[in-house]
Formats: sequence, structure tokens, C-alpha cells
Amino acid sequence: MRSDIELIRILSAFGIVWFHSSVFFGKSIAYTGLVFFIITAVFYTLRSNKESPIKTKIERLILPCLLWSLIYFILYRFIGKVPTQSTENIFFDILSTPSIHLWYLAFIFIVTVFIVNLKKHLPTNFTLLFFSLLLPTLFYFGADWRAYELTSPLPQYLHALPAVLIGYLFYCFEVKKNNLARLIILTSILVSIIFLYISKLPGLSSTYIVGISFSILLLLNKPIIKTSPYINSFSKLTFGIYLIHIIPLAILNKASITGWLLPTLAFISSAFVIYIAKLIIPNKLQKYIL
Repeated sequence: MRSDIELIRILSAFGIVWFHSSVFFGKSIAYTGLVFFIITAVFYTLRSNKESPIKTKIERLILPCLLWSLIYFILYRFIGKVPTQSTENIFFDILSTPSIHLWYLAFIFIVTVFIVNLKKHLPTNFTLLFFSLLLPTLFYFGADWRAYELTSPLPQYLHALPAVLIGYLFYCFEVKKNNLARLIILTSILVSIIFLYISKLPGLSSTYIVGISFSILLLLNKPIIKTSPYINSFSKLTFGIYLIHIIPLAILNKASITGWLLPTLAFISSAFVIYIAKLIIPNKLQKYIL
């Protein structure tokens, strides 16, 4: 485990907690956490030599999604909350889950399974060129596709799509030693950043510029900080923090905790709960829960 990547993972988890809090300041930067998680998930999935990640992904993503969907469904019923994202389309309701923040789990499952098959069945040069053209195009027309009124979770999926492309291009950059291929990728990323900077779209421009900047760490051969067992251990709590942070946020909100203290305390308390849970729950079961 690279401690520099794991440190950004921790900061990304904190960013997600911040984004879901009632603090408006810094939300665009906070959402960078999700962009970083998607880029790294795609990058490391492609780097893996495992032939079939489906079983592992089901255990690590779909089963926790089902479990926590049930937990949030029961909690929301108990407190009398009606899901605001409910639609007449049961398929979209299932993908949205009872607590919309869980949309990421089904999304990243679909994405990682898809890109593994893409890697197996299509020439890398083709996907490299296609994604290199598609990425800046998405950012150039960002204002247009963000204006579409789509059923949840499709807006989240569409917003996350560029991160998938970036993760794939970063993987191609690492495995392709051809200078032309690397130049195409770098040009695509640079043009994308220029389009983002010019458009200054709230919730997209700064989010992706910062997300891309941090993700460049993936391309470095050596970590920029020494290996830290403390950072690596804390990083293992981030998935659980993502799953449960909505609960401490709601409790602290009820206790009239506001401002920067709200996401900070929610993050710390979530980490503490997950740490204790990992001590109690047998290792064999943890991958299905936390």
C-alpha cells in the first residue's frame, strides 16, 4: 500500500462527508473525493491480473450495498422519512437505493466489470484514442449535459463518467511505453483541464481539476511520502466511513452542531465506529459489511 495514495483516500473520504453535510462552503472541492475514488478504482482494477473480478466485486460492493440499503430503509421508515428520490421507475429506484449516497456502489460495480471486459475484447489503442477524444468533449459540452433533467441516479452517473475515462487513460499511460500514445493521453488531459478552467462550471470545473491533480500520484513510480502504517491502517476505515457517515451527520445535525465542526465530528465518529466494528466483526464477514 502506498501511503501517499492512502492519505489522499482518507482526505477523499472526509471530502465526501463534508459534501453530504449542511456546510455549503467548499462543496465543489469536497466532491473531489468521489472523483479520486472512481479514478483509482478504475486504475487499480485494470492493473489487476485477476481474470474475473465479478465474484469479488459482488462481495465487496453489491452485498454491502444490499445490506446498507436495508439498514437505511429501516431507519428511514422508523423516523418517518419518505425517500425524496422515489420515482415511478422501479429500476431507477433500486439503483438510487433508500439512501442516495449508496448509488456509487452499484455504479462502480457496473463500471469495473465493464472496463475489464473492454480491456479483454477491444484493442487498447482503440479505446485509448476514443476515450482521449471523448474526455475533453464531455467537458466542452459540460453545461449542456448538466442541464438535462434526468432521473436519479443518472445525473450522478453522468457526472462520474469523466472520472472513469481518466482512470482508464491513466492505466493506458502506465502500460503504454509508446511516446505517441502517451502524448495523446497527456494532450487529452491538458485540453480537458483547459476546458474546465474556461467554463468555470460550479460542481464540475474545480472538482475535476483538483481530482485530476491528486490522481497524477498514480503515475509516479515512487511514493512522495514514506510508508506509514498509521496512514495505511486508517485508510482501511474509509469504505466503512462512506457507508455510515450519513447517520452521525443526522445525529449531530439534530444536536445543533453546525459549520465545519459538523463534518469533522461526523468523520471522526464514523471512523471510531468502524474501527470498533472491525475489532468485533470476524474478518471473514467484514468484506460483506464494511
